[in-house]
Amino acid sequence: MRELDEREKRKTQMFSNIKSTQFEEIEQRKEINHLRKQDQEECLMRYKNIHDLYKTNLLNKLNQKKERAEKVKDQRIKPQLSSLNQTAPLGF
Repeated sequence: MRELDEREKRKTQMFSNIKSTQFEEIEQRKEINHLRKQDQEECLMRYKNIHDLYKTNLLNKLNQKKERAEKVKDQRIKPQLSSLNQTAPLGF
């Protein structure tokens, strides 16, 4: 009888250990999934930040090119205007 009681105790303890192990495993999976999701969100934020930086740099470069093109255009037009003013008759 005593042997049966001890067997039952060991069996109960074994099931208890199995349940606690399963619970720990489930909690670890939840934590891993949470960390994975957090990592994905951080990666997305990094991508957005890099993309925003790229767009800002691209716009800056385009604005600089536009300004240079306008300067070149102004430099070409000014000599032409001054030469026209010199050769144009004053009265009709």
